[in-house]
Amino acid sequence: MSCSPKVPLPHLLVLIPLAFVAVTLAQEEDPVVLRLGERVETLSEFDRRFEIAIRGVAASQGRPVDDEIRAQLARFRPTFLEQRVTDMVLLQVAEDRGIPFPEEFVQRRVDEIRGGLQSDEDFLELLAAAGFGDEAYLRRLIGELEQIQQLITTLTDEIEVSAEQLLSSYNTDLDRFTTPEQVCARHILQDTVEEAQDTLIDLEAGADFETLAIDRSTGPSGPRGGDLGCFTRDRMVPPFEEAAFAAEVGTPVGPVETRFGFHTILVYRREGGEVMPFEAVRDQLEQEVLQERVDEVVRTLVSESGIESYPEVVLPPSE
Repeated sequence: MSCSPKVPLPHLLVLIPLAFVAVTLAQEEDPVVLRLGERVETLSEFDRRFEIAIRGVAASQGRPVDDEIRAQLARFRPTFLEQRVTDMVLLQVAEDRGIPFPEEFVQRRVDEIRGGLQSDEDFLELLAAAGFGDEAYLRRLIGELEQIQQLITTLTDEIEVSAEQLLSSYNTDLDRFTTPEQVCARHILQDTVEEAQDTLIDLEAGADFETLAIDRSTGPSGPRGGDLGCFTRDRMVPPFEEAAFAAEVGTPVGPVETRFGFHTILVYRREGGEVMPFEAVRDQLEQEVLQERVDEVVRTLVSESGIESYPEVVLPPSE
């Protein structure tokens, strides 16, 4: 009977620390940045995904992928890691809920991409330019994104939003559904209060406002009859704004003193200030409330997942 040669004990004692050193070096060369149970993402995988993101940003801006844009986007590495934390947790939850990897969806998307190109060579060039490297990696990322989207859809469908909740949200945030109030006005700017008082007297006697503005106003709007157009609050100096928004349409008011001089103001139109009815914004509110609730669910899933992340590993090198 043959048997394998035995390694002498002293040799074993030498091999054990060597093996330990080899594993340690491998870990140092490609350290873990994310860990969730059996799922692990190392720095090389993180870098590969971040490179794809960089190339996507560069393409959207019509810029070349070079050291400049990489340096500019390096500060987003910790933020990208936070997104990877969420994605890894959601992928795990999707699998736990029995949401399969969407092979058919992935195939359709790949076919669509291929369909917009002239040849297989163009397809391969596109993969390389986008940072995917090969079709298998493209398929993996497309599938992961779709799995996450299917989970989000499932989570959304599980949330019920009552009419009372929507109405409460509407009443709490009425300002957002109120069109900004604005007035349209002319003014006559003069240097002294006496001049402005005389102008107001002439207007009360029936003088034409536009004509007086052309003749008397020292402001840049004078040549066009003092017309300032329409404006919302916080666009004019406070005394002018207060007087304009308090004025009745068609009735001159003044003199109003500001650091520019003395104004006689005529509001000729008032617009806005209407509140959009609840039914007109109900669908929008429902989507917003659903999104808020889904975000809360996702944050809870992440916080309770036990996922570990190591931001210090992905920090860009200090300058």
